[in-house]
Amino acid sequence: MNLEGRPRFVFRNKMSRSSAPPKGHKRVAKGRLLEDQTIETYRRAGWTVVRGGWPDLLCYRKRFDSSVEIQFLECKTPGSGLRKIQRVMHEALKELGFSVEIENGTLEGRPWIGSTAH
Repeated sequence: MNLEGRPRFVFRNKMSRSSAPPKGHKRVAKGRLLEDQTIETYRRAGWTVVRGGWPDLLCYRKRFDSSVEIQFLECKTPGSGLRKIQRVMHEALKELGFSVEIENGTLEGRPWIGSTAH
């Protein structure tokens, strides 16, 4: 039981210490089915739907004028590249006017970090 008195579901096997349900678990399957149906409905209505590829981090801060600055960051180790779905998502976000940057561990020379906004 967890603190709220509801059963706590923990699924483990010898290979994994994950607390996530296995792929065949009913709740996972129902959730995935709902996602698939929702995606299909939106696509039939003319929407482009991207399921994955989101940047690793969403950073935001309030500016002096009370507006909000938003920055998406993708964290990549040197030598690793973007997957196709990540490139698609980054382009979509940029088309919507968002800034998307790739961070490789060197924070020097990053104009988008700037000074604190408060």
